[in-house]
Amino acid sequence: MASPLELTQTWWNRVIYDEDIFLVLLGARWLSLLPPLLALLLHPESREAGLLMLGIACISNLLLSVWHPKINGRLQQQPLLLGLDFALVTILTALTGGTLSPYGLYAYTPLVLSAFFFQIRGGLIAATTFTPLYLLSIAVAQRLTGNQPDAIQALGHILSIYLVVLIFGYSAMLLQRVKQSALELQHTQAELAQAETLAAIGKMVGHLSHEIRNPLTTLGGYAYHLARKPDDAQMVAHHARIIGEEAHRLEELLTDMLNLTRPVKQSISTVNLHEILDKACVLAADQPQNSLVIEKQYDPTTPTVEADAASLLRAFLNVIRNAMQFMPDGGTLTVTTHTKPEEVEVAIQDTGPGIPPDVLPTIFKPFVTHRANGTGLGLPITQQVIEEHGGCIDVQSEFGHGACFTFRLPRHAAFAD
Repeated sequence: MASPLELTQTWWNRVIYDEDIFLVLLGARWLSLLPPLLALLLHPESREAGLLMLGIACISNLLLSVWHPKINGRLQQQPLLLGLDFALVTILTALTGGTLSPYGLYAYTPLVLSAFFFQIRGGLIAATTFTPLYLLSIAVAQRLTGNQPDAIQALGHILSIYLVVLIFGYSAMLLQRVKQSALELQHTQAELAQAETLAAIGKMVGHLSHEIRNPLTTLGGYAYHLARKPDDAQMVAHHARIIGEEAHRLEELLTDMLNLTRPVKQSISTVNLHEILDKACVLAADQPQNSLVIEKQYDPTTPTVEADAASLLRAFLNVIRNAMQFMPDGGTLTVTTHTKPEEVEVAIQDTGPGIPPDVLPTIFKPFVTHRANGTGLGLPITQQVIEEHGGCIDVQSEFGHGACFTFRLPRHAAFAD
């Protein structure tokens, strides 16, 4: 069985706390000193009692400010302050006329704090504790002054105390439920995010395993045949070429994966976009294409930009190669530049088959490819490069009528973190 100390600690651990509301109530506690101060001005005959009330109340408020609930968990000091407040109100009410005393209003502040910190149950306990003290102060005041107390006024004061406690206690309970729901929602969102992350990692590992296994299988098969017939020069040359191609493909795959999953240190310089685009077109055309025409429509006013030349070359090269590979029987590739006040646009348009509408939303996702030998990493890397430069990439395509990739780059470096 738990000890009384453990039960008390458990009860205190259930106390709710909200920084903003606490500060508001603390401010209200200081403002509640105004009625006693006003009473001093209106009732000079109770000056000594009023000054005593103000002095002790100020000390109480200072203690509450120092014993802030979030400092070292010292909310346990709150009942001591509440008891001090009740004692003050009881004494001052008894000395200044009982039901007619303006100091009875000061009781509302500690009662509201009780309801806020300890909810309805704690507030009712505080109100039930204060009620006999208030009745005692009325009896003492009657004995001191000989005046008959106003029973209706006293009853109204007591009922209003319980009403205030119920309202603030219920509000505190609702606040706790809202906070608990918010915490549960955050926990659920964290679990969902973790599940989505694990699912994405699993999917990526599956795709990567598949992409790596294919060239490894090819390498193993051709190496086996080489070992069986090492004297066949023609076969050795053919198989060695295939092994080299597959090894290069595997190297490119791993390089793309590293570029996609880890940040690459950018080497920023002032670059000429037209020179980078020219180089990308030359590199992409290393494989012969039948009747492929490259048209360049460069804006002569296009300025230099601050960028990483190697990264931009890789981004443009990925898109140009993709376009060429989807035009095996020839076509037209148009590279256009256009200058705007704060950015430069680069458009790469082809006359290939276009992108199907159901595929278009997924083309920038890793491992999504519709080419036999594609890895599905080229366009995601391209998007990552452009976004790292503070720009964006957009694609428009009408199925059967080609596709157009538009890059928008800021004229000055604006690299994302």
